[in-house]
Amino acid sequence: MISVIIPAWTDKGDYLTPYINSIRTHEPKVEILVIDNASKKPVSPSKDYRLFRREIPMGYASALNYGADNSRGDWLIFSNDDCLCTGSFKKLIHSLDKLTLYGAEIRHKKPAWGADITITYVYGWIQIMHRTVFELVGRFDEYLTGFGLEDINYGWRAGEHDMPIEAISLPFKHLETHRRCETETFTDEMNEAKKYFIEKVRRHDTAL
Repeated sequence: MISVIIPAWTDKGDYLTPYINSIRTHEPKVEILVIDNASKKPVSPSKDYRLFRREIPMGYASALNYGADNSRGDWLIFSNDDCLCTGSFKKLIHSLDKLTLYGAEIRHKKPAWGADITITYVYGWIQIMHRTVFELVGRFDEYLTGFGLEDINYGWRAGEHDMPIEAISLPFKHLETHRRCETETFTDEMNEAKKYFIEKVRRHDTAL
């Protein structure tokens, strides 16, 4: 089974409904989990997905973990809600290697905001992995609420496990709205997350 895990935040518009409809058009039988991250206008229940509502904002990484904990699939697709599915993907997913981390785009960070290393990571609007990878690398770091850091951290940890990271052509597109950047607390959260991540990498390097 394939589980599509979608943290949803509807305060800046309903991107979720067209995204769900696009997935169901091409893959009517995959499991979809929607994690409503304390939207002021709650996501409505639907037979098209399993809905989990959180009354207090939990952060993007925490929502991903919560979705994985409640999913039933062997393959996990972690995705933003401001995306669209443009074609069938079930056959492609089941052909992938179970010990590789996949995404639509691979990026590199050097240096990683002060840490003297190069980090290869999946740019996080969509990440695909077998549950074996999720169990080996571990859960997303829930302290990293700032935009973009949870995927960089996950790529770093996958690298520590010598996990291959590959870009593949996927029938998904990101609408590039970056709505989290528009929140009042975004800058402060991002700065705190950067400090935390830099220190985390440095502590790891010192311990080697």
